[in-house]
Amino acid sequence: MTHYAFACAVLFLLWPRLFLRTDPGDRLAGVYALFMKAACVYIVMGYVLVALKLYEFMAVAAVLILLSARRLWQRGGQEARAAAARKLTLSFYALFDGGMRLRLSRPWRWRHRQVTGTRRAVREEIVLREADGGSSSTQTFNGHASNNLAVRSRCAEERAASGVTRSAMREAAPGGNGDASPAAGGQQAGGWRSASWSRHLRGWAPNVLLLAVLGAGAYIRFHDAVHYAAPALSDGAVTLAWMKYINARLLFHDGLYPQGFHITLSLLSKFAAIDPLYILKYTGPLCGVLTSAGFYFALSRLTGSPYAGIAGAAVHSFGGPFLFGGDWERQAATNSQEFAFVFVFPSLYFLLRYFKTGGRLAFRTALAGLSVAGFAHSLAFAYAGMGVGVCLIAAMLVKETRQWRAIGAAAVAAAITAVATYAPIQIGLWLGVPMNKSATEFLTSTTVAAIPVLTGADKLGLAALAVIAASLLISWKRGDRRLAEWFAVGMGTASFLLYYIAPYLTGSVVLASRTQALWALSICFSAGFAWWSAWRIFGAWRLRPALEAAAAAISLLIVAVSFAPGPIVTYKMDWESMFRQYLRIAGEQPLHTWTMFSQEEGYSLVYGIGWHQYVRTLVDAYDPALPGLTRYGQTAPDPNLTSTVFIVEEKQVFHVPTNLIIYGKLEEERYAKHEEEWRLLADWLRVYSAHHGPPAVFYEDAHIRIWYIERPEAKDKNYRRLWGSTS
Repeated sequence: MTHYAFACAVLFLLWPRLFLRTDPGDRLAGVYALFMKAACVYIVMGYVLVALKLYEFMAVAAVLILLSARRLWQRGGQEARAAAARKLTLSFYALFDGGMRLRLSRPWRWRHRQVTGTRRAVREEIVLREADGGSSSTQTFNGHASNNLAVRSRCAEERAASGVTRSAMREAAPGGNGDASPAAGGQQAGGWRSASWSRHLRGWAPNVLLLAVLGAGAYIRFHDAVHYAAPALSDGAVTLAWMKYINARLLFHDGLYPQGFHITLSLLSKFAAIDPLYILKYTGPLCGVLTSAGFYFALSRLTGSPYAGIAGAAVHSFGGPFLFGGDWERQAATNSQEFAFVFVFPSLYFLLRYFKTGGRLAFRTALAGLSVAGFAHSLAFAYAGMGVGVCLIAAMLVKETRQWRAIGAAAVAAAITAVATYAPIQIGLWLGVPMNKSATEFLTSTTVAAIPVLTGADKLGLAALAVIAASLLISWKRGDRRLAEWFAVGMGTASFLLYYIAPYLTGSVVLASRTQALWALSICFSAGFAWWSAWRIFGAWRLRPALEAAAAAISLLIVAVSFAPGPIVTYKMDWESMFRQYLRIAGEQPLHTWTMFSQEEGYSLVYGIGWHQYVRTLVDAYDPALPGLTRYGQTAPDPNLTSTVFIVEEKQVFHVPTNLIIYGKLEEERYAKHEEEWRLLADWLRVYSAHHGPPAVFYEDAHIRIWYIERPEAKDKNYRRLWGSTS
């Protein structure tokens, strides 16, 4: 877990600061901007390097270092860059001329060095230039030093102006300390204590509640990943295999399908230096927690209330089957759809922020987040595209944001994003790569869908929309959050219609099975926004922070007691001991020095770590009467096998729960075959034991037995390893 956390921190928090620009104002917005833009950069880089067969850790590190160097190079002015280039050139020639010597100054010359007024002025000027929209990186240190007094004067004026503004705001606030009433002077001490207590409450109460929500949500989702080695759900084996295909520089191995999520998993595995199975198991729960955090971020910034964000995050964290239905298990599984959901609402927030402020950084961040969703999952990207349409309409309805140039630019950029994210699929089609068979069948399948019966979660979402609409009408003249309100109403209404009517009208299996998850996301957002709309009627009442904090805490307790969402325990596709023993073998044996004979579930596990063959190959191709695993028709042991061989025998064929939809197909296509191959393997082992004695037992329990065979190595092993053929 620590390796995984370190890799995530390096890739998405620390290293992006070296080659990406951040918003200097809002820290949390800056963190999300770095995360979203870095994810987009990594996916594009992964596509290019895999296509060029250059995808290795050193190549990835080299690209990131070049990007970081470019960013650092741009921070200086033209004269500074020229001086640095001359210094590098002289150092290069000095290295070949007489060797490079480093001059180390005495430690006491810099250890007690004080920060001068000139350096402080440089920092202040950088902040001022970024606030004015200019580029602070185009000035040299000498240029700043020459304007030292002017800079300090400007900063003093800014501080004085901000102080006057804060004083005016305090005077304008009802019950503030600046209220010019006769009783204000007599109540100054009591008012100061009340204001101080209120500031402390506003500071720590939301943070504590947010940490409680995210911590509980993390426990619910990570429990399965920490306590069980087997991947969750039926998609786990496919996701693991596709991640390893990216590691092996194989793109679209099983047909065309968006590979952005699997590139991200592969990159994490390269930096974490742990078994890819751990990457698979930890990333899914992390996506669920990040989605909850994304609701907090988007809602708290759109409404200005941290409690609105906490409400949305709490609904998502504790929604359980009440909100998600049968998709609740997916919150603990690793799928590309849930990964794309992480970026949907934060991207839409940055787009609304662009309409409000015109900031280019917000615009680029929104496009980066939309691109990640498109590179990862088509349905999530289509939902985000619907959100972009709602943002455009909301911007048209609000007078302050009705800037046709910005609206047109956003529409064109969104269309370009759609083309760019579809480009890898289209290039693959041009190269003759077929579409993924399972995905194609799922997309083209039709069914007879009925209009769903409204559940408790549906009624919660509709009630939240009603509260938002009522608040919009009541406070029509205020208009301070009008853009966000129009977006909330439009997004919730469109999501409900997509869930309620679209499957019935189209008969699409995709819409019938997945729109509930999209509507669940909208319920989380609408519930958080409705919280702000309901408390808005209290205005700037002095007791509002305390009452809102108490109401939020009580609401969380009620949700925790009423729903009591326990840890998610997902269904698996094979015995737990199978995956634990794989981790044991992979930890004890060097890479690519062992072979495992097992069923289909073992292929994705062993691929890239050892060598895998199916049980059917063992019983059909190898003669148990001959020593050393010799093929039929040959007289010497198979030289293409490794010296260490593991054979997995199922003492009891694994079955998924019978209430799952996939059970019938698995019973027909897989389990009957496993029963037959289990009997064939038992006969093969009986003949092998009669001629050579029973193999060593590596592991055994009530469900599986793993045999261990040590074979003689081929004489031309080294030649085969180098040239891939016999001598």
